[in-house]
Amino acid sequence: MRFAGGYAMVLAATLAGLVLFVAALRYSPPDALPDTAPADRFSGVRAHATLTRVLGDGAPHPVGSDASAAVRARIMKELVTVGLEPVQRRGLACRGWSCAYVWNVVAEVKGASTDAILLSAHYDSVAAGPGAGDDGSGVAVLLEVARALRSAPPLSRSVRLLFDEGEEAGLLGALAFAAGPDAEGVRAVVNVDARGNGGPAILFETSHENDAVVRVVAAKVPRPFTSSALFTAYASMPNSTDFSVWKDRAGAPQGVNFALLGDLASYHTPLDRLDNVDRSSLQHEGDGALAMARGLAEADIDTHGRLIWFDVIGVWVVCWPEAWAPRIAWGALVLVVLAMAGRIARRRVTPLDLVRGLGVLPFAALGAMALAVTSTSTLMSSGVLPAPWTANAPYAMAAMWTIGVAMAGAATAATTRDLGEGAWCGVWLTLAIAGVVLAVDLPTVSHLLTVPAALAGALGLVTTRAKREDVGDGALLLASLIPALALVTLAAPLLLLLYTGFGISAAPNAAILGAVLAAAFAPVFALAAPQTRWIAPGILAIGALALTAAAAGSPAFTEAFPSRANVVFAEDAAGARAMVDTTWGAHTWGAVPHAMRTALGMAHESPRAPWAPQLVLATDLPRADLAPPVVEALASADEGAERRVSLRLRSARGARDLTLLLPPGASARFVRLEGAAISAASDTSRWRELRVAGVPPEGVVVEILAAREPITVTVTDETSGLPPSAAPIATARPKTAVPAQRGDLTIVSRDAPL
Repeated sequence: MRFAGGYAMVLAATLAGLVLFVAALRYSPPDALPDTAPADRFSGVRAHATLTRVLGDGAPHPVGSDASAAVRARIMKELVTVGLEPVQRRGLACRGWSCAYVWNVVAEVKGASTDAILLSAHYDSVAAGPGAGDDGSGVAVLLEVARALRSAPPLSRSVRLLFDEGEEAGLLGALAFAAGPDAEGVRAVVNVDARGNGGPAILFETSHENDAVVRVVAAKVPRPFTSSALFTAYASMPNSTDFSVWKDRAGAPQGVNFALLGDLASYHTPLDRLDNVDRSSLQHEGDGALAMARGLAEADIDTHGRLIWFDVIGVWVVCWPEAWAPRIAWGALVLVVLAMAGRIARRRVTPLDLVRGLGVLPFAALGAMALAVTSTSTLMSSGVLPAPWTANAPYAMAAMWTIGVAMAGAATAATTRDLGEGAWCGVWLTLAIAGVVLAVDLPTVSHLLTVPAALAGALGLVTTRAKREDVGDGALLLASLIPALALVTLAAPLLLLLYTGFGISAAPNAAILGAVLAAAFAPVFALAAPQTRWIAPGILAIGALALTAAAAGSPAFTEAFPSRANVVFAEDAAGARAMVDTTWGAHTWGAVPHAMRTALGMAHESPRAPWAPQLVLATDLPRADLAPPVVEALASADEGAERRVSLRLRSARGARDLTLLLPPGASARFVRLEGAAISAASDTSRWRELRVAGVPPEGVVVEILAAREPITVTVTDETSGLPPSAAPIATARPKTAVPAQRGDLTIVSRDAPL
């Protein structure tokens, strides 16, 4: 008896949709517990109230600012209120070209031993935003965790709390802590951060050695959202958090990293304010941090090894040693090959069926990638998608997913015939082989394919003896639907986070992933009558076109999802100019808004500065006659063929951020800052900079080793805000644009011959 193909397709689509729906529900943060929740529980409502008190007036508080000192004082007060004895630690830390004077706050919930579990969050913000999410949310989580721990019996180990400054300037507070005495006795680390101010709390990273911490995650963390595949994806990104300080240190303790990734529009902008912070997100992140603190404080954390891990729709966490990955992958491949051989032996699959089946996945994936690359490139070059993240990009990403599914349907319709046994053999053999490749090259990702392939192989063996006239009934559906649904289940985190993490550049990956997931259902799709197999791909293609049209017809930027445009006033001995800067690292946030372009007047494209080649729109302005930074030569002594020059740098106008620049070709290098050795860039073919934040009024002393011949260095200082001549440009900024990162700036520079 043959199963009606149309019903099989509807069943497959319904079950896949149900899995994704359940995943979306499970990965949503839970409701925040009220302030009347038991004292030893984490309450998102209490955490939000704490965050309100800590942020005070909601002013941005970058490292070294008076506003940062005010936030720090309020954190100290909160810790004293819960019965702790916090201390402040001042230090100077450097990472590459970025240095800062930082103040860290350290407190400890005493346990039975002096060994400690470290919970960390940074309290500084960028200059453009209040930092309520990044990382005020982490600060609030730690304070509420501290209150909950103090309300319960002591743990076997102490829990040390670190509120560090200077994360946004280069992880500097964490570096200062790790190098200081407070790091002694730390046995495990839990970092809490945010790249937005909503969404679920994602445990996206662990230390390289992670056996102990992953087992605690599996046993203790409620509603887990985590996967070693996320760890690998994050490693390919240029991002870093305070946890990177621990993860990259030899012999460092094991640890985990939590973050909120929802509402990216607020990230490092004025929108990152208190009223945009989701209490439910605080609840989810706090539940995870508290569970990890309690679990690690009682667990055996001396076990070592690397684990592969993943959650199953937020219900439980599965893990196994990374060394098992090749064995599992080869085992899955053997099972699939045996099931395939049984079908061939029983003449249920002919060699031609197998060849056609092997063509389904390559056809679908390559076709989806080609269409996605073409579509995305067109949308980006035409200005429809002018930035990595835009208000209309979700339509485009949905179109890419739809393209992938449509290509899988087209590949199945074009290559398969009969009942789909050949499609089953070809698709799962391809996926099992890909699983082996991943197990060798990227073992932390391999479970995405090896687990479904193992299920497919096992079920394929179970159904090998089914009669040919019955394979269209339960046998093929059993061997196809269960592994395909397992693949969708394991890939759900990637489905939800691909755009959030990588932006529109991930569109081809989205299309490929959609094609792979849909191709796993190809054997079911092949049950449909040949003349009807093209209907579904046709409908999906129309849907992709409609979604693309929706992206093209929607604004790229809105008040809720604005573009980013900073106004910079720069003055030196030669004159002054104002610039509108829409760059963000290697990306831009679209063209300069029309109103700001008009306010610039006679504008032209030029580099931001000789040492910053990114092109911005600029116009000349009258000088504001601001006092330039002061460069004082303290000493100069010969050291062989070089000379050691000691300079004091300070701002005559009270700026807290100073930068010293060495020009290309200058045979010189930075060696010391305030007596401490530093290691900045040494490539003499380009500008080299040493940026110091939080500079005290008396300035800082920098030592340079330079050749005997004269050189000219450049010194800049910067402050937030603009002089009156540049203020109208910022006033012209539309509601669909906001300052970001360092925000609107005034920069004054001077050249100093040495």
